[in-house]
Amino acid sequence: NSRMKISIRNLFVCFFETLCVFNVNSLAIKRKYTTKGDKATLTYLTDSETQCYGSNIPRGNALAINPLLLGISAEEWEEKYMDVEPSKIWYCGLFLKLTVKGKTFKGRIIDTCDPIGHPFVYSTGDIIGGKCDYTDTIDLYESDTTNSHGLKFLQDISGGDDFFQGKVKWSLLNSKGTIVKCKNNHNNTL
Repeated sequence: NSRMKISIRNLFVCFFETLCVFNVNSLAIKRKYTTKGDKATLTYLTDSETQCYGSNIPRGNALAINPLLLGISAEEWEEKYMDVEPSKIWYCGLFLKLTVKGKTFKGRIIDTCDPIGHPFVYSTGDIIGGKCDYTDTIDLYESDTTNSHGLKFLQDISGGDDFFQGKVKWSLLNSKGTIVKCKNNHNNTL
């Protein structure tokens, strides 16, 4: 019947989009993750070493996220993503589009804001991997070398400050700039 056709079609669309998005890292999704929201805490980072790209950070706007923002639990982070190669982290290289007070910032996810805190001394002598202060953190990357201007965006929306917390419309995008979502799901999860 026609109702069955719609359900099967929607299931296929959701499955197809999920595979397309996560085929970037050749990983299969076994759990539902959040792909958009309307609240976040924005800060900035200037790290020269990132979880997703090491020191080979691509040019253009970039950011780091607390994986809890996407629905990854602290336990899942520790078991699956904390000490793995970037190709095993499904959100590495995807994009996040932020809209705050009518202004937009789109950046590639290059790093993770550690949800549990696992500090270590990097080869440069810097201590990295401290615990992220907020579960909904998005750190905007600032670097003249890679032409990423997250701090400028942050200051524009916060009246000159380097911190913003509140209404932030955000969406996870694939490499083509298409919003990642399942069409048959009403709670914006994969």
